[in-house]
Amino acid sequence: MRIFSLLLSFILSFLFSLPLFSQTVTTLTGHISASGGVNVDKAGQVYVADYGVALNNSNGSQVLKLNPASGNLSIFARGLSGASGNDFDSKGNLFQSNIAAGTISKISPSGVVTTFTSVGISGPVGIVIDEGDTLYVCNCGNNSLRKVWPSGQSVPFSASTLLSCPNGITRDPQGNLYVANFNNGDVLKVTPDKQVSRLAVIPGNRNGHLTYSPEGYLLVASHGSHSIYKVSLSGDVSLLAGTGVRGIDDGPALQATFSAPNGIATSATGDTAYVNCTIPTVGYPPTLNPSVLRMITGLRSPNGLEDLDKALSLRIGPIPAKGKLGISLKVENPQILSIKLFGADGKQIQIWQPAIKAFQEEKISLSLPDMAPGSYQLSISGDSFSVTRMISIW
Repeated sequence: MRIFSLLLSFILSFLFSLPLFSQTVTTLTGHISASGGVNVDKAGQVYVADYGVALNNSNGSQVLKLNPASGNLSIFARGLSGASGNDFDSKGNLFQSNIAAGTISKISPSGVVTTFTSVGISGPVGIVIDEGDTLYVCNCGNNSLRKVWPSGQSVPFSASTLLSCPNGITRDPQGNLYVANFNNGDVLKVTPDKQVSRLAVIPGNRNGHLTYSPEGYLLVASHGSHSIYKVSLSGDVSLLAGTGVRGIDDGPALQATFSAPNGIATSATGDTAYVNCTIPTVGYPPTLNPSVLRMITGLRSPNGLEDLDKALSLRIGPIPAKGKLGISLKVENPQILSIKLFGADGKQIQIWQPAIKAFQEEKISLSLPDMAPGSYQLSISGDSFSVTRMISIW
């Protein structure tokens, strides 16, 4: 019996010593000029546009093409003007926004650039294309979305007051659009009948682009918090990669660092994401180039983000909360948690740092006195995990 107990103890210790996450961040390129949108074609080639050297100097004029298998990097297209968001149609043409020129370019599979449209286009950034090759364009310049048919004719699609420099845009298989604002942390859902609602708020108060993963969730590049977040289609927010400290260190996803990440796209399998980010510099305004292209692998790992709540036995409630909020979880070693509460504007309101034990359910009660009703973000971080959840307070 004693031998069995010792063996069981060893197995449990081994299991709990395994890393909770298997996602890994790797830098794929040296310093390049590629600060705009990122996309992946059907063959798995990665395309990175160049917005320019700074937010107030969108002088980028090219799109680069990377073969992740060979590492071969080449110029795919030239002659653009502040190349930002992009997407492929069914024929393999890349449609590229030109924020400085106020136009959308069509780039053939061989890299030939022609102007597709400028009608109704104002400070264009993100683009997503549906199965019928209809474009939906983020107009940061006038806080609207534009619908453009394959013929080039277009109509306004949405001018909701929730749009605040719409930056990134993506689409799920049901035809819902998801938009990331640059002027705040909002991720918005836009239904096919043009109903706009706030789906989630990303810490950092400034979003880059976002993408829909074949696994059924969104990935958002947080320009403001130097991190990458996962957002479920019901609005749950979880930290996928990054420490929040600006840098370009590779390694396990939650130990790697990012610097103002902007473009993001996933592979066809959903196992890999590609992100560009800037090289940290001193001074203001911060520069966007040079930049690098990064790769996050292991997104479909059974020990990955999808099983985080299960691994932690994490429960939060009641939702909506009033006066108090309870958290229940288990961890694999004694540690001090960092629990932060953020407002919808991304600003930190409160922080708690309770010490907890290992291998037993810990119940934590947070006092929420005089909190205005509304939506908030609750971030819970430990030695080997970090999650962010939307909560409601009334």
